[in-house]
Order: sequence, then C-alpha cells, then structure tokens
Amino acid sequence: MKKPLMKSLLVAFSALLATSVVPLSSAQANDTLGQKVQYDTKAPVNDGKDVSIQYWTWNDGDPAIKLAESYQKLHPNVKIEVVNHPWDDYWTKLPLALQGSDGPAIFNIHNSQDKLLSSYLEAYDIPTEDLKADFTGVEPHVVDGKVNYIDIVMNTGNIYYNKKMWQAAGLTDKDIPKTWDEFRQVAKKLTIKEGDNLVQAGFNWNGSYAGLYQGLNYQRGPYSSKKMAPPLTTITRQPKKTSSS
Repeated sequence: MKKPLMKSLLVAFSALLATSVVPLSSAQANDTLGQKVQYDTKAPVNDGKDVSIQYWTWNDGDPAIKLAESYQKLHPNVKIEVVNHPWDDYWTKLPLALQGSDGPAIFNIHNSQDKLLSSYLEAYDIPTEDLKADFTGVEPHVVDGKVNYIDIVMNTGNIYYNKKMWQAAGLTDKDIPKTWDEFRQVAKKLTIKEGDNLVQAGFNWNGSYAGLYQGLNYQRGPYSSKKMAPPLTTITRQPKKTSSS
C-alpha cells in the first residue's frame, strides 16, 4: 500500500465524517466535501487503477462501515473489505497483523487501547488547526502537534426518570440534578420503603452499569481514586411508566 493512497483514503474518510454520512447524490453534486478539511470527490484514487484494502473493526454497527460504502460508490475502483473481529480477539489479532505485511490499511481504535496501537499509527497529513475547526474532540488526540486519529463516536450513559414517580415525590423540573450530590438527594426522595422492604428504588442501573460507571471514571480522570467531579451524565425524560426510576 503506497502512502499517498493511504493519505488520500484518510482525508476522504475525514471529509465524509465532517459532513456526517452524506447521501451519494449529495456527494456527487458537490465536487468538494468538508470546510477546512476538504476532499475532491472527482479526483482519481490510485490513478484510477483497481485497489483493495481492509478495514478492521469489532462492531457491526460501526458508522465507518457506512462511510466505506459511500466511498466505494464515489470511487468504484476502490474495494474496502470490512473485517469484523470480536472485541476480546480484536486487541490481540490487530497488533499481530500490523507487525507483519498483511495488516489492515485502516482500522478502528478505541481510546482505551491507544498505547497498544500508537506505534503503528501514522499522523494525519492535515494541519491540526484544520482538524480542530471541522471536528469535535480533536484536542485530546493531539500529540506533539500531530493527530493520529479522531473520534467517530462519543459514548455517554443516559439516565431516564419516570415522570409520574417524579411528580409523586413532589419533584419538578427545577429539581433535575446537575451534580452527583444533588442526584443522591433526588434518589433518596424517590425511594419508597415499607418497613424494611424496598417498594421503589430511587435509582436503578437497569443493566446499564458499565456505561454510567465508565462515565464516572472519565469525570474523575483516568485511573483516579479521587472524588468525583461535579458534572452529571445527561438525564433524559421517560414519558412512559416504568418499574423503576
């Protein structure tokens, strides 16, 4: 794989990201995608010659898969084979593949695995300030003035509340907490007990423990045991009655 081709592909993916997953008709109508990070959709890739590369991921819902499909429609001479490995295998197979000559040209990376893969990454041949202008969350990925990758997805946990239970507890929109201390007090008001029996939990993980707990760690700082920072994970209203708040 020649580096100029790789850089062309990365710029193209970046431009498609900047405009979200654009419809093919829209991309064809505009010769150039992106604001600061621009990509000429009419420019030939690999001198118009057929080329095949792999994109590795661990997730069938990876939005880059749709980007790859859009890219191939723009450039029919480019075939992007999506290779999906389970999460537990991915972080073993990917470094081994990259050590040889048959590793994927493009691959998905999780922030938690940065140290594992950083030695295999090549920085974007794009000015960092241009990336910052077009994309969200670039700053955390700037190393020595260069950027190796940017976020395609940012995850966060959501907390839903039951409006009927909320009102029954005497709570209003003004009581929606903005800190974890406020959240704790609200949860206490929502909790209902009959003697030693818990009738209604003021808060329940409802199977989403990992997503919220990881968010707490991010707020406290990586691998930190210090007290939580005040910001709160997004709270979204739940219009339908549920068994717990």
